[in-house]
Amino acid sequence: MNAINTKAVLWCKYWEGPISVAAYIPDGDPKVILESVLHLCYCEPQMSRVSLHLVFRKDLALSFYLSKLMPPVRCDLQEISIQQSANMNIQPSNDSNITNNWYPINVCRNAARQAALTEYVLVCDVELMPSQGLASRFIDMTESYKCLEPETCQKRVFVVPVFEVENTEELPRNKQQLVQLMEQSKAVYFHQLSCVHCQKFPGLEQWKESDSGDLIKPLIETKREVPYHRWEPIYIGTKQEPMYFEQLSWEGFQDKMLQMHEMCLAGYNLVVLDGAFLVHWPGIKKAKRKDEPWRLPYVKMNQRYYDTLLRNITKRYHPNPQCSLKKP
Repeated sequence: MNAINTKAVLWCKYWEGPISVAAYIPDGDPKVILESVLHLCYCEPQMSRVSLHLVFRKDLALSFYLSKLMPPVRCDLQEISIQQSANMNIQPSNDSNITNNWYPINVCRNAARQAALTEYVLVCDVELMPSQGLASRFIDMTESYKCLEPETCQKRVFVVPVFEVENTEELPRNKQQLVQLMEQSKAVYFHQLSCVHCQKFPGLEQWKESDSGDLIKPLIETKREVPYHRWEPIYIGTKQEPMYFEQLSWEGFQDKMLQMHEMCLAGYNLVVLDGAFLVHWPGIKKAKRKDEPWRLPYVKMNQRYYDTLLRNITKRYHPNPQCSLKKP
């Protein structure tokens, strides 16, 4: 929880707009979580821009009272860790049934997106740090980048390229700093060494060579089609895009793949943004997670849902061979 607190504070520091957070609480006492949030709300002024949405298991017996929550005695970053160690009464789950013991990442994504108060929404995991001025510069860009065809505008999202940086380096705040790290082999596009196709985006070389200055602007407009039909971009869109499929787990992989496949079949255009990026920091992932033995039951569970969901999606749209999607 302390690591999550740190990342939440960083997000508040680097993102100027409102933030909608969905937090999953699998078991234990929610009061401990709420005390942590209360500490941040009192001690971190930027938390005034954050709305929090708690996600629980349906079978979790809740027994807590908001009236018993008390403001922190002092705003000491260590204080919250000490409090948690003393009060935490969460035991590891002994549930061997994996259907009740997995992280519902798409439930959280949907909850945070639907509860957001803004027209545009960036659905993003907490460990991905935004570049300087991403929110405000994006809004400035939308003012000048007008779409003249209403039907096209309704099916268009803005891709924010994602990178990762060595843990020996400071977090790059602008594109020039990031490109310098890439030239020194200290930064790569996200998952480059563990899943080549997952985050490699069209126009990558053009993106690295272009000079966007201090602006965010469109680089290219493309489709998620062959040879990028396995691409899982992170994008700024609205609440109108297809929902993420909540049956799929983080542990079982490809949790966003079907949502992006549906967007391809629906004819969405993807505008790759220049001058904007996200950074998974610190560290570059080099191992292939699919080789982790503990994931196998979750991968099998995802595949069962995946096959059924894929058939249902295919029935709702006209065929498009360029959206080709193999089974996991």
